[in-house]
Amino acid sequence: MNTKIRAGGLVVLLGCILLPFLSSHAEGKLIARWTFNESTEDVSGNGHSLTLQNGATYSTVSAEGSHSLLLGKTAYASAGSIDLGETFSITSWTLLNPEQTNIQTIIGNCEGGSRIDGFKLFVNNWETSNKCVIVEASDGVDRTDVTSPENTFEEGFWNHVAMTADLSERVVCIYYNGELVSDPSLVVPIFQTIQPIVIGGMPPGAVYNWQGMIDDVAIYEGVLSEDEIVDLMNAPSQVKAGDDDHLRSPQSIVLDQNYPNPFNPSTTISYSLTDDNYVRLQVYDVNGKLIANLVDELQESGSHHIPFHADFLPSGVHLCRLEAGVYSAMIKMVRVD
Repeated sequence: MNTKIRAGGLVVLLGCILLPFLSSHAEGKLIARWTFNESTEDVSGNGHSLTLQNGATYSTVSAEGSHSLLLGKTAYASAGSIDLGETFSITSWTLLNPEQTNIQTIIGNCEGGSRIDGFKLFVNNWETSNKCVIVEASDGVDRTDVTSPENTFEEGFWNHVAMTADLSERVVCIYYNGELVSDPSLVVPIFQTIQPIVIGGMPPGAVYNWQGMIDDVAIYEGVLSEDEIVDLMNAPSQVKAGDDDHLRSPQSIVLDQNYPNPFNPSTTISYSLTDDNYVRLQVYDVNGKLIANLVDELQESGSHHIPFHADFLPSGVHLCRLEAGVYSAMIKMVRVD
């Protein structure tokens, strides 16, 4: 298992590898998949490559693989028209910068507006920061908002967001970190499913943009079950040809919350390793920019305590990432004045 979301928002991740993994239940059903490992290639082989727009780029703060899609302001990534079919599922990893207000779009195939034919998957209702995860579906006349409860989405951490659509039954469901969080009894309009896809904004792209990072977006034929979504969320998603590292038992990496937190101006970052390993400990801002490289060396197993003096940092949220071998972990730290 390469991804575990722990209490307090700790994320443990499997590191960089190359070839797309499909669990047996999803094999052959991929419509498109973008891993953003410094590439916009559709790794499903179906030719739906993306184009980065308005300054969209890559970040080494990732949920899967080596990089993620770094967005902000009006940045987005666009694909051509994709036929989603009558039934489809979308899975994604998403990290939203803290304290965002207004609609934050993950993916969609229609313009912003209350009754535009198509769908949009996003966080926050219009001009709010209520942290709902929402699918807005419209046939151009009628509209249904499928939504999670308020305060579902946690900012500043990687979250797995998925949606399924069955237009023959007129049902759309939302899954957050593997759990169904919407009402499956809602009836949705039969919306258009053959239109250009945009990630990180609403078509044509430069509105309601995602402020943060998006990683490993996949579109499947058919409706995935909750168990299948959990399997995909937890499965080792990429395997390097000829590399047997993925066959080893997972290591236990513990990255504790820094103490004190919030802090001013210094704090201590503690972690433990079960094996000797090459360790990299880095601090990033919420936009994925590297701020400090605290550790970059081979370390022995056991507990380690690293002081971090942040006189030069502005107040706000910062991310601390630990990498040890093929595993990594991340915490959120808050600097106050």
